[in-house]
Amino acid sequence: MSKNVVTANSVGSVSLKRKKVSRSSEIWMRMRSKKSAMIGLIICSLLILVALSAGFLVDYQEDVVTPNIPERLQGPSMEHPFGTDSIGRDIMARMIYGARISLCVAFAAVIFQLIVGTLIGAVSGFYGGKVDDIIMRINDIFASIPNLLLAITIATALGHSIINMVIAIGVAGTPGLARLVRATVMSVKDQEFVEAGRALGGNDRQIIVAHLIPNCIPPMIVEGTLKIARVILSTTSLSFLGIGIKPPTPEWGNMLSGGREFLRVAPHITVIPGLAIVITILSINLMGDGLRDALDPKLKR
Repeated sequence: MSKNVVTANSVGSVSLKRKKVSRSSEIWMRMRSKKSAMIGLIICSLLILVALSAGFLVDYQEDVVTPNIPERLQGPSMEHPFGTDSIGRDIMARMIYGARISLCVAFAAVIFQLIVGTLIGAVSGFYGGKVDDIIMRINDIFASIPNLLLAITIATALGHSIINMVIAIGVAGTPGLARLVRATVMSVKDQEFVEAGRALGGNDRQIIVAHLIPNCIPPMIVEGTLKIARVILSTTSLSFLGIGIKPPTPEWGNMLSGGREFLRVAPHITVIPGLAIVITILSINLMGDGLRDALDPKLKR
């Protein structure tokens, strides 16, 4: 009898693993079928690899922050593939470190939004009633303010630092994610598996964490991926306006701002960071669209 039970458990665990593997393989195959999504994935992977390898590729003190006046405003060359800026610093080296900062801020802000937005949306959608009304009205107040304006206000109040920028952009982008999680929770909270969890003695916290939040993961992954592009744009906008990351720390937004005065005599100072922002945001959006199609069960044939 015990052998039969062990065998049944083994078969069940193997079948569960096979389902997980087949599900992952199916998502990957559907992702691969979209060429635009794969192009976006490749570009994003290269950007992340470059950002992680920045310390090995260039010398921060010598190439990134130290002025070299005799070589100022040089165009692209073999020695400086992207040219130099107004005080002679290598633009390519600054772009590499700028990618690290922009991506770190983007990922940190999106993680902040995912954690806070998920908690707010899950609690609001699960309890409903007055709790939902109070939370959503506060959420609507923040949502009624444009994201960039709200981020500017918070960043100005907190001061100029990378951590404060993450908090400012994270708070500004949380209301939309909270509403998405709330809608997902409200669509599944009355289903049978939630009632089964209650019947087995699960409390509210266990039901929210073990049953409701896992059902929010697919839309959260897609929304989080697309939000990375928006956060990068917000980060560069704040730095361009002088509210975000300050020079000499390299960031694509403050590099754009620093090249405005030399747009006619040295357009590469502005054009190269601008192209990097466009390519990065486009690749992330392409990857996010492909991921959304791959995770959407309605598209399954």
